[in-house]
Amino acid sequence: MKRILWYGWLALSRLAVPALVIAIVLLRGNPHPPGREYVAVEGDVRLQLGSVGSEVGLYYRGGQLLALRFWQTWVSYKGTYKRVALDGEGYFGTSYPRKVTVQQLPDLQRLTVTWENPAGDPSAISYVFDLYRKTGQVTYWLEVTARDPAQMGGVEYGMGYVFDGRHQHRFDLYTPLGEYLKNDFQSRYEFTLAGQTFPPAAPVQWAVDASTGFGIKFNLPPDARVVNTFAGQATSAKTVVSANEGALRRFAPVSLEVVPRLDRSQLPPT
Repeated sequence: MKRILWYGWLALSRLAVPALVIAIVLLRGNPHPPGREYVAVEGDVRLQLGSVGSEVGLYYRGGQLLALRFWQTWVSYKGTYKRVALDGEGYFGTSYPRKVTVQQLPDLQRLTVTWENPAGDPSAISYVFDLYRKTGQVTYWLEVTARDPAQMGGVEYGMGYVFDGRHQHRFDLYTPLGEYLKNDFQSRYEFTLAGQTFPPAAPVQWAVDASTGFGIKFNLPPDARVVNTFAGQATSAKTVVSANEGALRRFAPVSLEVVPRLDRSQLPPT
C-alpha cells in the first residue's frame, strides 16, 4: 500500500504543468539575493528563501517556525555522505550559483532551488517545495541527477526549529511510535520507522507548544530514520525511498501542516 501511495504521488506531481513562472533567476553575480524576492504565500503561511540563501524558512503570520537548511540536508552517493551545500563539506559550495524558480500552478505554488554542475557527479540537486492553496500544507523533497543513480544511497532532510516572534515557546514532540518527548533542551532521541505499520498510511510526528496548543504536523517517509535533538533544536529524517526518471532520482517527501490551535484528540496516544 505504501508503494502504491508513493507512486500515486509521483504520478500526480508529473501532471503539474506550470501555469505561470514568476521568476527564473540564475544567480551568478550575486549568489545571496534578498530572500523576499523568492516567496510563496498562502493565507497565513509563507515559504521564503533566506537572506543568505542557505535555507528556506516556514513562516506563520510573520513569525518563523522552521528553517529547512541546505547545509543540514545530506545526500549519500557512491558511499560518500555529504551535505547538499556547504563550502568544503558539500556537493556544492555555499556561494555556488543556484537557479531559483517560483511557479504558480493550479492547486499550489512551487519554490525550487537547484544547484547545477554539468561536469560534476551528481550534476544537479534540486530542493522542491510545494505550498498548497486553501490548506497551506507544505510538501518538499529532493531530486538528484547523477551518472549512476543505482549508487544513490538516500537523503536526509534537516529541519531546524525556530519558533520566533509570537511562537517563542518551548515545544514538545509526539512521535509516530506513541512517545511523548518533553523538551529539556539537551536530550537526543533516534528511532526507525521501517517495518512499522501506521494508520493512516503516513507516519506522523507533532511539534507542540504546550503553553498555547500551537502545533506543526509532520508526515514522514514510511521508512525514515528519525533523529530528534532538543540540544540542537532540530529534527532530521533519512529515507531511501525514491523513484527513478533516467539519471534523476526523486526521493520520498516530507509534508508539513501548521495547526494554530491543536485539538488534543488529534494527538496520538502516548
